[in-house]
Amino acid sequence: MNNFLKDFTIAPTLGTIVSLTLLLTSCTEKSRTPSSSPSDAVVYLYTDLELLKIRAQIDKLDSLTTRAKEDSLMRLYGLNHDQYEGAMNSSKTDLESWKQFNERVLSRLEKLQHDLIPRIDSTAGASKEAQQVPPKKSK
Repeated sequence: MNNFLKDFTIAPTLGTIVSLTLLLTSCTEKSRTPSSSPSDAVVYLYTDLELLKIRAQIDKLDSLTTRAKEDSLMRLYGLNHDQYEGAMNSSKTDLESWKQFNERVLSRLEKLQHDLIPRIDSTAGASKEAQQVPPKKSK
């Protein structure tokens, strides 16, 4: 998954994460009763597919490229399209399970944002040469 996230440019991804975070925050509240929850793979896949959709729009990716990236993500998380759609449909069966699913997506987005900000701060203002790792000295 790290290779997939490296494909994203930092500025649009950070804006996307912040926007999705605000959107999902307005739609969620703490669950009062436990309900069945989708697997982490479904939550991660859903989050990554949503980020991919935004990335495809920004980069004007064609549908074949986008579909190939979707398939790659599904293989990464060990799901096929039918399994993913089934899990998503079961999450949408009632309001409480859908809220719980969105809380987990929000948590994932917050983690991605948290992981991304230190990398942005550490490279801000540095020249390309300063960002590169120096070559190892041969003995």
